[in-house]
Amino acid sequence: MGDRRTAAAVLCVCAAVFFPALFSCSDSEPRLSSASGFVVFDYEADGVLPVMKLAAFAETDSDVRRVDKVVVSSRQNQYEWTADEPLVFSSEGRQWAGCADFVCPGAEPIPRGFYDLYYTDGAESTVQGMFVVSYPDGLAALPASRLGEQEALSRERFAVFDEERKLLYFGSRQQAWKDDADVFVSFERAAFFRRCLGTEDGSVLCLLPPVFREQDGGGVEE
Repeated sequence: MGDRRTAAAVLCVCAAVFFPALFSCSDSEPRLSSASGFVVFDYEADGVLPVMKLAAFAETDSDVRRVDKVVVSSRQNQYEWTADEPLVFSSEGRQWAGCADFVCPGAEPIPRGFYDLYYTDGAESTVQGMFVVSYPDGLAALPASRLGEQEALSRERFAVFDEERKLLYFGSRQQAWKDDADVFVSFERAAFFRRCLGTEDGSVLCLLPPVFREQDGGGVEE
């Protein structure tokens, strides 16, 4: 269940939580209030090193439903990615378009440094933004079991999903949760959850392997 839809749901919520709020207004021409990116370390299963991804989003002042594509390019090595069907979402009056799973060829690491983002709408008008990517050395070589040792990953969230992979909850650990089984007590419809560790500035997000509800209700399995 560590598939693209699950990860995308988490990343969209993270974007809404971590990216700074900016003033917005309405306009028929494409207008960006910000361009933001962060690196994702997606642990799809225990004992497997993470898939490293780049999530990049444009926060728009114009109607995000008019987006046609989002292009992101690295100034470091001229890699370029295009989201022809970008993810579109909104929260509390803010709106974004982008992609949550850009990857490098040959499983190369995501380049650090400056990126340019190009947002194009249906009228083929394009506006440009810029963001910076950074992440700690050695993180991609760590198993999920050692992420708790990383002081930089000080922000913890839980993403709880039902059987249809719909997000039921995204937030901090609840006081009643002493172990994994307590998550399923709190959310009777929950089928699985993923623990998320990130940096305070939102530049890095680690998605830990999914934890599933056992069919007999006797606990959970990872």
